[in-house]
Amino acid sequence: MAAYRIYFLGFKDAIQARQDFTAENDTDAKMIGGLLWRACADCYQGYELWQTTRRLAYESDVDMLVAPPAVEHLATPLQERLLELQEALLASHWRAAQSMALLTATKTLRRSLNGGTAGSRIAV
Repeated sequence: MAAYRIYFLGFKDAIQARQDFTAENDTDAKMIGGLLWRACADCYQGYELWQTTRRLAYESDVDMLVAPPAVEHLATPLQERLLELQEALLASHWRAAQSMALLTATKTLRRSLNGGTAGSRIAV
């Protein structure tokens, strides 16, 4: 089993999340990556699939987007692994969303405090 990593990209190709997984070969890794991308495409702007220092696929790579018609057609161990990976990615996305919400609230509070007092500035 080889180790692979899919990066989920945001604005200006900044990495917003990543998920490590193992696969028997590059073809299986591309299929797993494609399924993970389809599951998370509404949360991120792009992706890259790597095996150590070798990039296997990126968002314009058509063959990565080709996935089986349904996850139910995959072998049970692969279905279970995909579910684990998807849950890990969702947890990662939830943590990122919570961090962004906290940052936004902090900035809003800073603006209101800075705007409320003419002579002093509060840095956050």
